Amino acid sequence: MDKVVKRTLKDIDEWLVAGDVYQLITESHWPYKTNVDFYVKRDKALMSIDFVGAFRNNEPLKHLRKTNFVDAGNWLILEGGRISKRSKKVIAKYGSRVTTREQIRFPKFQHPLQPFTDSVLAYLELLDVDQVLFRFGERRHHQIVYTSTGKWVHWLRAMGENWYGHNVFRNDPVSLAKFIGVVNVQSVMPYTGFDEESYIERLKKTSLKDRK
Repeated sequence: MDKVVKRTLKDIDEWLVAGDVYQLITESHWPYKTNVDFYVKRDKALMSIDFVGAFRNNEPLKHLRKTNFVDAGNWLILEGGRISKRSKKVIAKYGSRVTTREQIRFPKFQHPLQPFTDSVLAYLELLDVDQVLFRFGERRHHQIVYTSTGKWVHWLRAMGENWYGHNVFRNDPVSLAKFIGVVNVQSVMPYTGFDEESYIERLKKTSLKDRK
């Protein structure tokens, strides 16, 4: 595991429902020797945030604090999540490299995402009021995810995008792209059940009818 290999959607051979993702991230953990309970809860919270927030590797690291999480009755709301743009072309076109995400909502009621909320809350209870959640970098993030699941960080992001695409933003890639903070709508179409080829074909037929 000395080298982090770049992965793509082609490396994903199975799409899991939320319950199966949660089972996977809680089955195993890094072999800690001290403060085991603290670190295991931290890692479960991290992977839960990866999935529910559909974050890139670096986005939840080093800046999220306990104060970013707001108790809103039936919801735990994450405010101030970051979007990191890595493409120079995207930065040049849309401005700042780092921008702020919309609110990310963790349900506290019976819901497919509730177990992830419980993991986040269990870790938050261990922290001081303004404490940073995750003080390490991308490489350690990858190690935690790989040791716990056998997967990679962006696998969790892809699973999250797929869940939202099929349960919240079905056939609405524009809204999904806005939610996760990407500017290329085409990149999220596979997660929404959106068939681009059929859509373009329908547009062509509509255009031909209009000409007649």
